[in-house]
Amino acid sequence: MGDSSNLSLMEMQLLNQFQHDFPLVAQPYAQIAQALQVDEATVMETLARLQSSGVISRVGAVFKPNRVAVSCLAAMQVDDSRLEHVASLISAHPSVNHNYQREHAYNVWFVIGAANQHALQQAVVELETCCQCGKLLLLPLVEEYHIDLGFDLNMARANVMRPSTRHSPERPLLLSLRQRHLLHALQHGLCFESQPFAHLGDDEDWVLQQLKTWKMHDVMSRFGVVLRHHELGYRANAMLVLNVPAQRCTEVGRRIAASGMVSLCYQRKSNLADWPYQLFCMLHGKDRSDVQASIAQLLVECELHSYQHAVLFSQRRFKQCGAHYGAPTPTITTEQGEHLACV
Repeated sequence: MGDSSNLSLMEMQLLNQFQHDFPLVAQPYAQIAQALQVDEATVMETLARLQSSGVISRVGAVFKPNRVAVSCLAAMQVDDSRLEHVASLISAHPSVNHNYQREHAYNVWFVIGAANQHALQQAVVELETCCQCGKLLLLPLVEEYHIDLGFDLNMARANVMRPSTRHSPERPLLLSLRQRHLLHALQHGLCFESQPFAHLGDDEDWVLQQLKTWKMHDVMSRFGVVLRHHELGYRANAMLVLNVPAQRCTEVGRRIAASGMVSLCYQRKSNLADWPYQLFCMLHGKDRSDVQASIAQLLVECELHSYQHAVLFSQRRFKQCGAHYGAPTPTITTEQGEHLACV
């Protein structure tokens, strides 16, 4: 199954509707089945098959950047003769969850995640040492304008959202050991059994309440089906980067987010002088021309032509998986700490 046009009506409804409206109840698949007018077993079997074929990555939580852990977009310049070797070293590092080759002098792009800033800096040093490609281009998040709210398969574009602005927190939430265990259990997503949340901890009611609390307090952007665009036929993607003055970034970022044409839109800051771009957007399409047309439309509709910009098409996907949060370690273990940490 390599194209969304091959999905049945039920599969399309399942993937579209439950990227963000996944029920946080003891028997979620039964509730989904009722909404789709099928039986529970059909829902579980369909999700398991779609995951096995690569159409979905998992069913689970998508946490907002830097809320339960820290992360940073990074890039390096790699000679073609060393590309395969260096890419394999990057993908093998446990802190890396996305790793792509893109069309630019900075041709290898990846996301580094860690429990805290110290662990993140340690990962940076390890990657610079093992790859021997010079200093990493590090691009930490400053503000987010469009977060991961899913992908509308009917519209073939990101779900439209009301523009919002949120500064990246200086440090992630302090989590109790119990919350850390839940975070660790969530990494690979829900199992496809009748009561999947019961497998995430020793108290199903507590697990469900904690997930609802994280969602209510904006720790999660969504909980639901996580799609893999390439396997659904959206085989082209590009990162559009723009050099926008700092005082204009919020205004321009909100305008781009409101367009509904991008799946992500962030402001980032650079550690290197040879990278002039602050605004980052992601666009997906069936093919390169589809994405190019969307970029051209976005530049016109959002009045972006006056800004220096570059388009970095993805050439290869070396690694794509959910964020890895590492083994649970205690931070706050008291009942009072757990209460504070939940928000």
